[in-house]
Amino acid sequence: MGGVLLVASLAWLLLAHVASDLRDLKLQRTALETKIKAASSVTPIPLKPAFADTLPSLNRTDDVVRDIGRSAQEAGVQITALGIEPRAATPTQIGAVIFNVAATASYKASKDWLSQLLGRYHSLAVNTLSLQAMPTDPSRQDVHVTLVWYVKD
Repeated sequence: MGGVLLVASLAWLLLAHVASDLRDLKLQRTALETKIKAASSVTPIPLKPAFADTLPSLNRTDDVVRDIGRSAQEAGVQITALGIEPRAATPTQIGAVIFNVAATASYKASKDWLSQLLGRYHSLAVNTLSLQAMPTDPSRQDVHVTLVWYVKD
């Protein structure tokens, strides 16, 4: 009879321990479900790519235009035409300003001028470039370049 009582006592202790663990697990589950509901109700903040954050603002376009002209003059490049086409940013594309430039200069002056501009503006890129010797002066080039200046807005 003592053995049965011992087994029954051990079984009761084991069941009490399992019941206690089950209560703890239920409490943990309830707490986690509450956290999940709270986290899912928060509206996520859209993140911009890190590159877009480094881009300049579209409102600096006039400064860039003045700098294109000033640096061309300093490098010995004569700008004959300059077209500007701003393109605003959209949710899927970054903004851009397209500069269509026609100029005349020596090859070295053209190269130095473009090098200065590209070094000064990290978001400026050459889209197209055409150099052709001028028929009246082979030492000078007829330069046509399309520059793209990427902006964040």
